[in-house]
Amino acid sequence: MSDEATIIPTSKLKTVSVDRCVASPTLMREVDKESEEFIGICDSIRQEGFISAVTVRPAERGQKDYDYYVVDGLHRFLAAQTVGMTDIPVVIRNIDEAEALKVMLMGNIHKKDAKPFEEAKMIRAVLANEPTMTITDMGQSLGKNVIYIRKRLKLVAKITNPEIMKEVDSGKINLNNAIELSRLPAADQVAMLADAKTMSSQEFTANVESHLTEARKAANKGEKAAPKFEPHLILQTRKKLREEMESLTAGHALCADLKTPLEGYAVALKWIHSMDPLTLEERQAKWEEKQLQKEQDKQRRTMEASLRKTEKTRKELAEAEASAQTATDWLQKHSNEIAAAAVNS
Repeated sequence: MSDEATIIPTSKLKTVSVDRCVASPTLMREVDKESEEFIGICDSIRQEGFISAVTVRPAERGQKDYDYYVVDGLHRFLAAQTVGMTDIPVVIRNIDEAEALKVMLMGNIHKKDAKPFEEAKMIRAVLANEPTMTITDMGQSLGKNVIYIRKRLKLVAKITNPEIMKEVDSGKINLNNAIELSRLPAADQVAMLADAKTMSSQEFTANVESHLTEARKAANKGEKAAPKFEPHLILQTRKKLREEMESLTAGHALCADLKTPLEGYAVALKWIHSMDPLTLEERQAKWEEKQLQKEQDKQRRTMEASLRKTEKTRKELAEAEASAQTATDWLQKHSNEIAAAAVNS
């Protein structure tokens, strides 16, 4: 290791060469250099300079290619590389790999853009490195409750499909829907992916519960659960409530043939909970449309799998034919030599 920097208390800073630093091998965050966030950091460094120090730890003894692992501040470190900086301010912490993982988790978990799966993988890795640490201990160290930790561990244990993980980390699937999705078998997770992206948390939770109930019933009968429309109570949004209070559009349509105030009260309660005839008709139409889309997606995936299998078989046949032709060509080329060898033997 060079003498360019030494181990110092975390309250002091030191300037080190960018070339002598690399990302920590335990780092689980990915940096998209094409993202607006990263480009913005690069622009900020160009205009304002490198203001906030990066946290690093010493590399192993005998390492000649670099001196430090970046523990916290990877985006800023990579941005400094991108804009061509030669030196950056760092805080050097004399910690091992396990401690570094804790530092990274602490730095990541309270960020607004923290990605659920990156966070969950870090939590799992810390617990794996410290067998004596309980989930309660982990929650206390992070300032989170046990339920928070358990949900994230369940998330990373139950959802392994890269496409779903990407959708969750990108924010296209909210965390509540991701947790609900993790309750389902892997095949059902893919089938309900579109719903997880478009439904509200309340609606999707009810949808998952209904699906699991039907699956259990079908399992008891030894059958495969067939999807069917089963509406659950879903409160109208505040926006719809305000609009209805001003226009009374649904009220006029629903109450036209009613005879008593009690009937009107009953219909109003149903509308508020999205269980009135008009809303149910709309919900069922959307549900049927989604079921059709799911079936089309399933058929598309089946066809794509069949095409991949056919293409693989075609390539294998082509390779076999090529190998056979090569063998035939070789035999033709060396037929005289083979014949001569046979005669001599």
